[in-house]
Amino acid sequence: AHEFCVDNVNYLVIGLDFGAKDDVLQWANKVVENYPSHTVIITTHAYLSNAGVFLDGSVVDSPSRYDASLNDADDMWNKFIKKHKNISLVLSGHVFNENILMRTDVGDNGNVVTSLMVNPQYYEYNKNNTYVSERLTAMVAICYCSADGKTVDVQWYSPLKQKFFRPNVNAFTFDMHVAEKTENYLSVRTVGAGTVTPSFTQLNGEPVTINFTPDKYYNLTKVTLDGRDITSEVVNNSYTLTQTKPYHHVIATFADEDRCVLLEKNDLSMGRINYSTLTADATHKAGENLWFTVKPNQGYAVGEVFYNCEAIFADDNGRYQITVTQNENVLEVKYISAQTQGESATIQNAGANVIAGGLGENIGVNNLTNPNSNNHVKSLTIGLIVIAAVLAGVSVIILKLRFKRR
Repeated sequence: AHEFCVDNVNYLVIGLDFGAKDDVLQWANKVVENYPSHTVIITTHAYLSNAGVFLDGSVVDSPSRYDASLNDADDMWNKFIKKHKNISLVLSGHVFNENILMRTDVGDNGNVVTSLMVNPQYYEYNKNNTYVSERLTAMVAICYCSADGKTVDVQWYSPLKQKFFRPNVNAFTFDMHVAEKTENYLSVRTVGAGTVTPSFTQLNGEPVTINFTPDKYYNLTKVTLDGRDITSEVVNNSYTLTQTKPYHHVIATFADEDRCVLLEKNDLSMGRINYSTLTADATHKAGENLWFTVKPNQGYAVGEVFYNCEAIFADDNGRYQITVTQNENVLEVKYISAQTQGESATIQNAGANVIAGGLGENIGVNNLTNPNSNNHVKSLTIGLIVIAAVLAGVSVIILKLRFKRR
């Protein structure tokens, strides 16, 4: 939403997405309620059909034909637009037409709502102003509003051709409803994640306490009252307003605490990660230190542990420490099989199999990767030497057999 003022007339423009869903319309309803003295203009992708009527479910190009959860134009009218006396204009496109289409409807409060459909993306006009199906004209509709906002002149112009087209059809004037100025009220707008209470209230000259509540991981960073910065006057996220004019407008800004995300890549069927502080898949402050241990399930041992693509190792107590450093941090644990059959242990990691004989024990990840595990490394080295020797002996025997046959 965007607000502005021209010649003492306040305007509010609200952009709605294609077939705006119910939660979006609920938000829009609250926004308009908070701006009762603003003349509201709605923009949305699809609203009028090629025939200048509401795009409802019976029309092929209607939003609900794409997704049943989307609201068609008649839904948007009933759930949102017709309810507010200060909504005056709806602008849309979506369907193709060589002309500007206009429609007027009357809201629940007797206000006239004008709707314009503008979408000439496939059209060009030749010298005789006859329609030609080519994309070479780049038509736009220009709306000139009077100083008091009560009349709008429409022109059909091509910046590519630098000329107006079909003035007999697409040059016209219509009256626009201008919102009445409501006095003695307080309206509030929020930027970021947080809430303000009250969000709208009538003023009667008595002081009003305004409370600001940031969402989790957000802080209240700025508050303005009628354009004046009053952040320093807010105490414990609260401010007391004394009415000094017919209406007041507060804007509260809530900013992210610069949180970081920790994501796990861990197969729960093989083991789990136990954190001493907070949890994974959550947000943390930059620079925060986390301690954790890895507990393999039965039949598995810890393989390798990576934090942001770098190998990390446990201390003597089996604990790992990491520091949250970037917006998205990734912790990955790989497991190995700890099954022993006879005197052979099969180690599985990332699809690779290593078979070692005669070691007499299982080899965990820290034994393979931690440089402090010298005894296991020695055992593994001896085992590999034995394997190499055996294989070498087999090769010698094969060579001898071949030599004898010669």
